[in-house]
Amino acid sequence: MAESDQGSMEAKIKHLEFIQGVINRLSTNSFLLKGWSVVLVSALFALSASDSNVMFVYLAYIPACVFWGLDGYFLGLEKGYRKLYDRVREQEPEKVDFAMKISNDDRGFGKWVDATLSKSLIPFHGALISAIKKWIAGQLSGKSCAVILAGTNTADRKWINYEIKEAWNAGKGVVAIHIHGLRNFDKKVSTKGKNPISFITHGPTGKKLSSIAKCYDPDGSNSKERYAWIKKHLANAVEEAIKIRNAND
Repeated sequence: MAESDQGSMEAKIKHLEFIQGVINRLSTNSFLLKGWSVVLVSALFALSASDSNVMFVYLAYIPACVFWGLDGYFLGLEKGYRKLYDRVREQEPEKVDFAMKISNDDRGFGKWVDATLSKSLIPFHGALISAIKKWIAGQLSGKSCAVILAGTNTADRKWINYEIKEAWNAGKGVVAIHIHGLRNFDKKVSTKGKNPISFITHGPTGKKLSSIAKCYDPDGSNSKERYAWIKKHLANAVEEAIKIRNAND
């Protein structure tokens, strides 16, 4: 083999090693993302169980979905670099230019969607999302009523809407209580938010669920008086919510 040909072949091998290095890093990133997804979701499950606060479970949707999307992004890039590897492998040694840019046809939104919904990612991330839904259902199991404490920005959040729908469809009472005017840990007073039940439609009638289920606005001019109102009337509000649900099958 001529010295020039040998040099060209060595350059080709080095180019392939560069590309393989990128593929390995992308594969490692994908593996780490799956691990972090499981860790964070498990941690939020543990917080929900220890604090008896189902809100932590709804927050678990955020890292689960974000990491799924990132995993799809890295998988899409990995596929693009694998194609680049094949092109360089079939290329004449003397044409090696050490280009590391993948084709525009192998990147973009469409390729990301394809990778995210690929058979290699759906079983893992889909199972994680299913586990979150199952946990939420388990938290609602055995409960007769869902009480929504409506803060300034509670209304129309996806996980709140989901909880309301799941509770109502499971035959449980639904009641919301505004908690504006109460001081938080920073000693700041929250402003009144919207009624979270008003964003849900009652299936059989097509009406807003807020026309059936109730949302209470506690009386009082300060935090102490509003807390006292909630403590005094909460049991009756729950009992009434259950009766309303039973009367609206």
